[in-house]
Amino acid sequence: MFVDEIKLSVSSGAGGPGSVSFNNLNSKTKPSGGSGGDGGSVLFQVNKELPDLSHIMSNSSLKATNGGPGNKNFQNGTSGENLIIEVPRGTQVFIDNEMFADLHDNNSFYELIAGSKGGRGNYELISKRNPNPQICEQGVKRKSLDVKLTYSLYSDISIVGLPNAGKSTLIQKLTNSKAKIGDYEFTTTSPNIGVLNNSEETITICDLPGLIKGASDGVGMGRRVLKHLRNTKFIIYLIDPINEKFNIKSQISMLNDELFKFDENYQSIKKLIVINKSDKLFTPNEKYLNISCLHENGIDKLVNTIQKEFKNDLPIIYSEFHKIFLEQDDYYIEKVENQFRCSGEFVTNMINISGNKDSVLDEIFIRFEKSVLSKEINEKYEFDKIFIISALKNDGIDDLLNWFTKHLPQKKWSYPPHIISDQTFDQQINEKTREIILLRIHDEIPYSIEVSSDNIINVSKSKLRIFQSIYVHNQRHRSILIGKKGETIKSISIGARKKIEKFTNKKIDLFLEVKIKKKGVVVN
Repeated sequence: MFVDEIKLSVSSGAGGPGSVSFNNLNSKTKPSGGSGGDGGSVLFQVNKELPDLSHIMSNSSLKATNGGPGNKNFQNGTSGENLIIEVPRGTQVFIDNEMFADLHDNNSFYELIAGSKGGRGNYELISKRNPNPQICEQGVKRKSLDVKLTYSLYSDISIVGLPNAGKSTLIQKLTNSKAKIGDYEFTTTSPNIGVLNNSEETITICDLPGLIKGASDGVGMGRRVLKHLRNTKFIIYLIDPINEKFNIKSQISMLNDELFKFDENYQSIKKLIVINKSDKLFTPNEKYLNISCLHENGIDKLVNTIQKEFKNDLPIIYSEFHKIFLEQDDYYIEKVENQFRCSGEFVTNMINISGNKDSVLDEIFIRFEKSVLSKEINEKYEFDKIFIISALKNDGIDDLLNWFTKHLPQKKWSYPPHIISDQTFDQQINEKTREIILLRIHDEIPYSIEVSSDNIINVSKSKLRIFQSIYVHNQRHRSILIGKKGETIKSISIGARKKIEKFTNKKIDLFLEVKIKKKGVVVN
């Protein structure tokens, strides 16, 4: 059963309680109670292999695990395990009817709720006023949210039309889909996906349930059907010329009205009007493409039209492809086993222009594998060697290092052996916090963000208290960093604290403040 919408109740893990204990050191009783572990966070992970949301039980309650309690002898409790919910790409997360996230990047993680902080043990509560505390803190309670997940299909082509227009029959003729077919309305109650096999390209086609007048306002399954056009590249209007209620013109007008009323962005999606059941017409409408799914008339012409449509921009690109390729810097080619992979802004732009990812990449790799690119580069520039590597898979790295070892001149060491970095301690911990910020909100905050340590206090030999300022350029970025009810900055603080603790091997109290700096001047 196809599931594209579910409701969930999710909860972070509660923080573990701190501990009260004492050790006798040098005939003196000293607090030694460890702090409780932080609770697990709630995260979404995108998995493009998932077909829908059916693997998640609707109206279920899902919880991350709690942090463990602190123990004696300065032992902190274990952190709770995160709750990771896998969702297909194209999933949107709603909280109180407001969209929280739109999830597309495969294997990416999106944090919904940060784990609750563990309570401090009596060792962490030592102060000048109370050097021997007899108490500890309880961990922060778990945080819960009710969320709604909605999923929109990814497809190259979507077929839309009135009920009984023949959409399911058409997708069967075009692809390997086993769509249910019947001579009655509303046969299709959920999307059917197929792949165009006899195409030079891999083209996915989706058959959506029939649309009726008022669909954009929620009549029938209208809004749930229309949302699945959000991630499609091309729309086929399948028209039933013998419909008793709507003629050809009124069907086209109704489909346009419902699509554009639901989302005005749908106007920019390319469309093809196809007249089905043309065998029942005395005179075919030559203005549009005429087919008969029943008798398979015009199917080959439709396939050719689809293939041409998905390639129509590529000849222009191919003619100057090597020139464009040479002029671009932002691209990456790597070889993984027996396959090449290509990525970068240039590739993305070319795909957006052509509308066909596979054709663009095929052209790149054909040229590269035939050493056309290598030859052209060597003609334009003087290189001693060209390497094909994958840093991710560690493929070709040894060859690169061996070449460098052989050819690079030997020099005196720039720094003494005991110097591991030319950055100060402050600069290094600033970068730890900045790294967490860029990982958490990489789609919004620019790389020009600054982090400064205003004050670092040695509380004890094993503990530091750090006050940092985060500088952004405008109020919008400041609001993004802070997040709703301060959740984002709290999540950043937890991540940065853990990273700095690992770096310093000390317990860290971290305090963050977000400030606006314009032209070098702090304005708040």
